[in-house]
Amino acid sequence: MEAEIRKDDNKVRTSRGISKEVWEARPYTRWTKDDVSPIEEAYAGLAGSQINFMKNLAGQQVGWIITRHAVPHAPHVWPEIRPDGLVRTGPPMMHWHGVGEEPEFPNGGYSELDRGSKAWKEHCRRVNENDLEEDTEHETRQDPHTHKTWLNTASRPRRSGTSRGRCPRCRGGIPRACRTG
Repeated sequence: MEAEIRKDDNKVRTSRGISKEVWEARPYTRWTKDDVSPIEEAYAGLAGSQINFMKNLAGQQVGWIITRHAVPHAPHVWPEIRPDGLVRTGPPMMHWHGVGEEPEFPNGGYSELDRGSKAWKEHCRRVNENDLEEDTEHETRQDPHTHKTWLNTASRPRRSGTSRGRCPRCRGGIPRACRTG
């Protein structure tokens, strides 16, 4: 398997416009779904749950680990992973960006985007351009709804509890579970 990967390295490097000097300096490391040990090595030093999250992503698709280097005297920079296809990052997140009074949300947790904000505009643009989504004019959506959570690039995972979602009862920062319940 390693020989196959090595044979394709130059094709991958040149098709993406990466110079040989940069390719060798980083390095770029390949992982497979059957062997995610390179992921564990790349993220050594993170909490076990963070490493497990990255291994879960890597177990869904083959891909590349892109090593980053910090500037001198700066903090460590964690590598980025680039799966060859989309990977699921977690359960869908309920959210709302409608007009009027906030609706009742199941299970207490949700995320809210302020209508007209830069984040809302970017969210609607991404949904409208995504072939995996059914909406083509997402800005007209008024009901609470979810989107599948897919990505094709990731760096160090956030610590739990750092999402910006709000609970309608306690207005806490943990979208999937209410601190009061």
